[in-house]
Amino acid sequence: MSGEEIITTYMHMEVREKIVLVGKPLSSDDPVIYVRDMQETEKVKHKVTVYKMQRDSNSVALAFCFLYENQPFFSVVEENEVKLEKITDVKTACSDVRCLFQWNEKSGEWGILKSVAEPQKYLRIVDNKVTLGTWNQVVEFRLNSK
Repeated sequence: MSGEEIITTYMHMEVREKIVLVGKPLSSDDPVIYVRDMQETEKVKHKVTVYKMQRDSNSVALAFCFLYENQPFFSVVEENEVKLEKITDVKTACSDVRCLFQWNEKSGEWGILKSVAEPQKYLRIVDNKVTLGTWNQVVEFRLNSK
């Protein structure tokens, strides 16, 4: 990584009329990233901190940190899944390629995100869970500060 990181906290992350949330499903002890229909009242409850790092002269990497039960959880790529990992040291998370994503394509506020870790996969939604897939399965995300 080169350059300094830029830190921005957004009110929430969206996927076309859905909000990205972190929570524990009944079937697991570990928190997961999922989506559900957005209600106006919950927009302010699901902040995501985005750490932006200049990778080289042509690309910027993003690390997403969600607070769950007042603990920092970073989104991490593991095979074909996006998992949450409790990482308290930001520099550790930002230097771990598994935690990094980049905009593949962006149009205005909306864009397609892909993993930096090889092989690069795209963020998508399956059964309301954020996961990874191929180009033909992509969805657009938006980071919203309102």
